[in-house]
Amino acid sequence: FGESDGMQSAQANGGSMQAATLAQDGTVWFATSKGASRVSPTQLKRFSANTPPVVIEGFKVNGLALPLHTEKDIAPGADRIEIQFAGLGFVMPERIQYRTRLQGFDNSWVDRGSNTIAEYTNLAPGDYQFMVSASYPGGAWGEQNASFRFTIAPYFWQQTGFWLVALLTVIAMVIVAHRWRMKSLRQRAEELSNQVAEQTYTLKQQADNLRKVDEERSALLLEIKRQAAEFEQQARSDKLTGLANRRAFDESLHRECARSKRRNLPLCLALLDIDHFKQINDTFNHSIGDRVLKLVADAISQHCREEDLVARWGGEEFAILLPNCGNQAAHDICERIRQAVSETDCSAIAPDISLTISIGVTAYHSDDTFDKLISRADKALYAAKEAGRNRLNQI
Repeated sequence: FGESDGMQSAQANGGSMQAATLAQDGTVWFATSKGASRVSPTQLKRFSANTPPVVIEGFKVNGLALPLHTEKDIAPGADRIEIQFAGLGFVMPERIQYRTRLQGFDNSWVDRGSNTIAEYTNLAPGDYQFMVSASYPGGAWGEQNASFRFTIAPYFWQQTGFWLVALLTVIAMVIVAHRWRMKSLRQRAEELSNQVAEQTYTLKQQADNLRKVDEERSALLLEIKRQAAEFEQQARSDKLTGLANRRAFDESLHRECARSKRRNLPLCLALLDIDHFKQINDTFNHSIGDRVLKLVADAISQHCREEDLVARWGGEEFAILLPNCGNQAAHDICERIRQAVSETDCSAIAPDISLTISIGVTAYHSDDTFDKLISRADKALYAAKEAGRNRLNQI
């Protein structure tokens, strides 16, 4: 409390005595430099409980005062809006507190303290309602708020219609540009087509002339190309069985090992050997042996998947590359191949021929080298033969 609240002086002390005392009627007496002051809490509560009404006194746009009789339509460009208000309280009017809210801008009430002016800058176009209420310190806010509505008109370029027209204009421009571009492309395509046709006709005439002048040379060139294709095919496939040869298999194995390591995919390698094949050659002849190799190659190919690569490894040995195939799946595929070979009927080739194969299977590990993987598969094959042949061994 101070002198504006009725105190004799803002300097309150009792010297060597106490500065205040509580009377039996509930009032408080203070010792001040200008005499004693009496404060009644009951009357203070009565004053604070009174909620002063509030009115809006003025409305300015860009410093220009406007009347408050009706709702205001404000032209575009209202950069600064000022609203003046006052609480109609005659008891300690300087102590009246205010709060305001501009619906359409404020999410909640804004405490203004004892300030009686609210300013807003750069409000967006739209409808607004300004509300203000007042209270004494410690008292409740008034339920009867003063309010005022106004509307800020947008510039033409802030209106929905303008943006709609602008959007349609842009779309139309895009369509026109697209059609012009397509027309240009068609014209260019026609020009290129004509040039290609002309060049093609010229080249055809030149080719015809060259063929007439040098037919033998052209025939020789075709023969060389044919032989080169055959040589390439022979270089990558086994002539007897039609399977991939060692060169083609090595290239595929390198490629699949890299893919398995890069993508963390399973990969298995199987080596197969025809049991007692030398005895078949010695007992019959190499022609019979070649027919046996073809039978075994066909049996292997029929029981492999489309993505598997079957190759003739050398002599009576075969190899199978099984990408995207785990240990159990590789075991099942190779076991079916072993059973199919053992059940092959060789009576049409020669009597008393019984075919069996031994198989070694291993899986690729990320730290394997090319030679390490082949060596492990070869060890598995050797172990199958040592165990009695006609069996599958997996490492």
